[in-house]
Amino acid sequence: MSISVIKNLISDSIYVKEVLRQIELEKQIYIRGLSGSLKAIFLSILAEERKSPIVYITGEDEQEEIV
Repeated sequence: MSISVIKNLISDSIYVKEVLRQIELEKQIYIRGLSGSLKAIFLSILAEERKSPIVYITGEDEQEEIV
Protein backbone atom coordinates (compact mmCIF):
# COMPACT_ATOMS: atom_id res chain seq x y z
CA MET A 1 0.00 0.00 0.00
CA SER A 2 1.49 3.36 -0.99
CA ILE A 3 1.85 6.35 1.33
CA SER A 4 -0.65 8.34 -0.74
CA VAL A 5 -3.29 5.64 -0.24
CA ILE A 6 -2.59 5.59 3.49
CA LYS A 7 -2.77 9.40 3.69
CA ASN A 8 -6.09 9.38 1.81
CA LEU A 9 -7.54 6.80 4.20
CA ILE A 10 -6.42 8.83 7.21
CA SER A 11 -7.62 12.12 5.65
CA ASP A 12 -11.10 10.65 5.23
CA SER A 13 -11.24 9.72 8.91
CA ILE A 14 -13.93 11.42 11.01
CA TYR A 15 -11.23 12.19 13.57
CA VAL A 16 -9.11 14.18 11.10
CA LYS A 17 -12.20 15.98 9.83
CA GLU A 18 -13.10 16.91 13.42
CA VAL A 19 -9.59 18.22 14.12
CA LEU A 20 -9.76 20.37 10.98
CA ARG A 21 -13.21 21.64 12.03
CA GLN A 22 -11.91 22.56 15.49
CA ILE A 23 -8.95 24.36 13.95
CA GLU A 24 -11.34 26.34 11.75
CA LEU A 25 -13.08 27.41 14.95
CA GLU A 26 -9.67 28.58 16.19
CA LYS A 27 -9.58 26.04 18.96
CA GLN A 28 -6.36 24.74 20.47
CA ILE A 29 -6.19 21.03 19.76
CA TYR A 30 -4.55 18.44 22.02
CA ILE A 31 -3.84 15.12 20.36
CA ARG A 32 -2.59 12.03 22.15
CA GLY A 33 -2.02 8.46 21.10
CA LEU A 34 -0.28 8.93 17.77
CA SER A 35 2.72 6.68 17.54
CA GLY A 36 5.50 5.96 15.11
CA SER A 37 5.17 7.39 11.63
CA LEU A 38 1.49 8.21 12.17
CA LYS A 39 2.61 11.47 13.84
CA ALA A 40 4.43 12.59 10.70
CA ILE A 41 1.61 11.49 8.40
CA PHE A 42 -0.99 13.29 10.52
CA LEU A 43 1.04 16.52 10.60
CA SER A 44 1.58 16.25 6.84
CA ILE A 45 -2.16 15.95 6.27
CA LEU A 46 -2.86 18.96 8.49
CA ALA A 47 -0.22 21.03 6.72
CA GLU A 48 -1.65 20.15 3.30
CA GLU A 49 -5.24 20.83 4.33
CA ARG A 50 -4.59 24.04 6.26
CA LYS A 51 -1.82 25.60 4.17
CA SER A 52 -0.89 27.60 7.26
CA PRO A 53 1.69 27.24 10.04
CA ILE A 54 1.37 24.40 12.50
CA VAL A 55 2.98 24.34 15.93
CA TYR A 56 3.91 20.90 17.21
CA ILE A 57 5.00 20.69 20.84
CA THR A 58 5.85 17.57 22.75
CA GLY A 59 6.95 16.97 26.33
CA GLU A 60 10.31 15.49 27.18
CA ASP A 61 8.80 12.05 27.46
CA GLU A 62 6.66 12.59 24.33
CA GLN A 63 3.47 11.87 26.24
CA GLU A 64 1.70 15.08 25.24
CA GLU A 65 1.42 16.69 21.85
CA ILE A 66 -0.24 19.93 20.85
CA VAL A 67 -1.14 20.75 17.28
